[in-house]
Amino acid sequence: MNDRMLTQRRVLGGMAALLLAGSFLPDPVGHVLWSRFRHLKDIAITPITDPLHSLALALRGGRDTELTLEVADNRVEELRRIRQLETELAEARETIAQYERLARMAQAGTVHMEAVDLMSARVTSWSGRSGSVVLTINRGAGDGVVKDLVVTDGVNLVGRVVDAGTMTASVGLISSEGTMLEARIVPPTAEPKRELVGLLRYDPKEDGGQGAFWLSTEHQRQVEVGDLAHLSGGAWPQEAWGLVIGQVIKITGDDDPLNFKRVVVKPRVNLEYLSRVVVLVPVEAQRSSR
Repeated sequence: MNDRMLTQRRVLGGMAALLLAGSFLPDPVGHVLWSRFRHLKDIAITPITDPLHSLALALRGGRDTELTLEVADNRVEELRRIRQLETELAEARETIAQYERLARMAQAGTVHMEAVDLMSARVTSWSGRSGSVVLTINRGAGDGVVKDLVVTDGVNLVGRVVDAGTMTASVGLISSEGTMLEARIVPPTAEPKRELVGLLRYDPKEDGGQGAFWLSTEHQRQVEVGDLAHLSGGAWPQEAWGLVIGQVIKITGDDDPLNFKRVVVKPRVNLEYLSRVVVLVPVEAQRSSR
């Protein structure tokens, strides 16, 4: 019969009892009681685990780098900078695209840009209610921006400067209630074979309350959905003539449906939510500001 006091079963049972009892002890007491045993365990197995850990890192081909707070901050800053560069690149591409569209129209003789400089501006805010929205841009009198300058989104007419401060300016949109524009409506081709000339009026109740321009014309006048409305004159400077007011979205019956039809024209972009615009600054005004 085996009468040894320290049998394997008794040792395991004693350890289990100690662990069970230790789990009910307060944290400070448990830490003091078991920390020495943990250190002894670390001393015993570290000579084995360290070489194995180094071998695993060598096989993996990497090195054990801990992400410190400094490294994390640097990476956050790098990501922020990347996002900023991506935004600037997108804005630059948008500006170039606007300039290219204007250049193509100028080469075709549709618009006249010989006496103006194209100044890109960022929209910083907007104010007012639907039908009378005013945009604020980050260009002002210090850049040569003055009242009544024409503002575009590429070839699309946006509005005019209504007020200019030193560093910012306010732009009144053509999509404002009561706006009337002389227009030439033609097919979107290089050499249109037909045209409709008339006075477009902006009504915020048009197009189901979304707002649009409209004009009445005789039934026999040729006009189709998809035709473009270009500014043709009025109280606008010559550099604005030829810019696109909008596109014909529908043709419906007018108050006298037997003789007249109603042509509805909508700006091709949502003018109230533009992020960048182009200001047409006369060359002389640009030089004097310098």
